[in-house]
Amino acid sequence: MPSRPYKKPSLKRFMETLKKTGGHLTNTAAILGVDRSTLWEWAKNDPEFENAVRASRKKMLDDAVMTANIVALGIPIKDPQGRVVGWEQPPDSSMLRYLMSTLGKDEDFGEEVTLHHTTDEGVDIARWIDKEIEEKQRNARMNEK
Repeated sequence: MPSRPYKKPSLKRFMETLKKTGGHLTNTAAILGVDRSTLWEWAKNDPEFENAVRASRKKMLDDAVMTANIVALGIPIKDPQGRVVGWEQPPDSSMLRYLMSTLGKDEDFGEEVTLHHTTDEGVDIARWIDKEIEEKQRNARMNEK
């Protein structure tokens, strides 16, 4: 089947569509009536479109990090000092790993996480996650400069 040339939308329409889909490129392509690969061609050949895709994917990552924070927390059992000592409902580590390794790969999130604590100390997961997020965001800002 011969491919037909697709009319590239205005940057404004492209950005509005990305926003409407939450940065989901397959859905963006469907709304614009093109293949997903066409979006990548537009981004490859137009820095403004590339920046729009990057920004939408960054927002998607930020949203995923917030979701991961919720997923990661589960329902902890805390001691009187507020440290996590067990779980009423454990965090979903598989979902957290998926979110961070797929959407977070450009932010250097990896497959392996090392916590430095002893089992009798407990660990404040929420504070640890917040610290990790802050560090990744600080590194990203430094790389943008």
